[in-house]
Amino acid sequence: MRAELALQAEPLIATKAKERQSCGQGGVLLSANLPEANTPIDTRDELSAMSGVSAKNISKVNH
Repeated sequence: MRAELALQAEPLIATKAKERQSCGQGGVLLSANLPEANTPIDTRDELSAMSGVSAKNISKVNH
């Protein structure tokens, strides 16, 4: 149940990750020396943290 609710937020987190991947955080290119520039956003992990369900269970519910 919690995993299904968290999966409703998946498009928002995936969009955030794509934006960050393509042009930096918030549309501003980040220097490679900043810690934020080197931390990728993993959608499955974000959903897991948000719902309190393991990332593996998020994947199972998603498929």
